[in-house]
Amino acid sequence: MTDEKKALMTPEMVSAQFSNAYREDGKFRAAFDKDPKAAISKLVGRDLSPDVEVVVHRTKPGQVHVVVPDTSSEMGDEQLGSISGGRTNQDPPPGHYWDSFSGLAKPYNTPAPAPAAPAAPAAPAAPVTASREQLTQVVTALATLGFLGPIGD
Repeated sequence: MTDEKKALMTPEMVSAQFSNAYREDGKFRAAFDKDPKAAISKLVGRDLSPDVEVVVHRTKPGQVHVVVPDTSSEMGDEQLGSISGGRTNQDPPPGHYWDSFSGLAKPYNTPAPAPAAPAAPAAPAAPVTASREQLTQVVTALATLGFLGPIGD
């Protein structure tokens, strides 16, 4: 697998690749059993951060492993609101509404922008003069290409 493809791997893809490698590749399994962090780093093609700890739990028949998130550093609603769109569940100022696209308070009844001025009329085209022979050539070419019906005598 190329480095570019490894960089685009989702956690689900890494998990599936790990499961397949551990089940089917004896060398990978031996390397993982010896040094799990190094084996995973090699599998994903980049070093894991030094502050990442790899903890291995081997499942045995009749066991279920439940992994729960660390809640010691959870943010409150006020903290989450300050980083998720720049505002909390406050009402907008009087006479305003929250614009869902920009996340900003916009005033009601904002006048629409003035329409663009109409374009100046084009100057009339100069008359074209052509000889009868030139006109006949043009009409014959148009008829030959199927743009005109048959030409009468």
